[in-house]
Amino acid sequence: MNGFQTFIGVEDFKTVEILRNLFGEFLGTFLYVFVGVMSTVSLSKSLITSVIPVAFAFGLSLSTVSHVVQRASGAHLNPAISISCLVVGEIKFLKCLCYMLVQCCGASSGALSVVIIASRQSLDEEDGVSHPLFVGVWAALVVEICITFLMVIVFKAMNDPTRNDLNLSGPLVVGLSVASGHLVGYLLSSSSMNPARSFGPALVNLDFKYHWIYWIGPILGGVLGAIYYAFGMQDREALKPLDRLDSPLTSAFMEYIAFCLDLVFAN
Repeated sequence: MNGFQTFIGVEDFKTVEILRNLFGEFLGTFLYVFVGVMSTVSLSKSLITSVIPVAFAFGLSLSTVSHVVQRASGAHLNPAISISCLVVGEIKFLKCLCYMLVQCCGASSGALSVVIIASRQSLDEEDGVSHPLFVGVWAALVVEICITFLMVIVFKAMNDPTRNDLNLSGPLVVGLSVASGHLVGYLLSSSSMNPARSFGPALVNLDFKYHWIYWIGPILGGVLGAIYYAFGMQDREALKPLDRLDSPLTSAFMEYIAFCLDLVFAN
């Protein structure tokens, strides 16, 4: 099998295991978005007093749901995480694409369920739709990059197979990083950190005005976080025997990144 075929990952679809992977991602994202978006529905007329309940609703729901589906799919539940895993060779292209598709379907189903269950009288102008609040568009983009960067390096650390110094629950710590991102960014960018989470409510409400922020920001922050963790923190030598970087194209990409970083630090 040549390098391109390995990168595409057709082999992943030759067993029924892929169905369990995809259903895990769909169910997990559905529950995450349902609980998180429901928490934004008229918790309070004041945005300030709504920050803490919303932050912990998103963070704790991600933590609990991830505990359930991690064995089935790895609990990405987020296109930004799936793409970050693709960049560092931990997932193949087709599987990443299908993960993103079912994540968006799960998020849309979760957002639609909120609209069906909650009365229209309780919905405050399209609750759940991500948009900048007390900052401008570009500031919101930077906020999304930064808080997603934090979440992804936490995700990478808690799923690093070379580390034996982590005695905490991975899903719990990742959930706490999401909660902290909401505490920091909810009044700024709506603190999405997840393109699927923003896509679901945007599709249901047909409101895509600022939607580009919530794809570009989280994906860019996620990719930067994955690359930083891979080269700045991860034990690369300990990783090699595990064959985690078995795609020639992905390996070549990472070698190029390593070469660029060597030039930067050499100067």
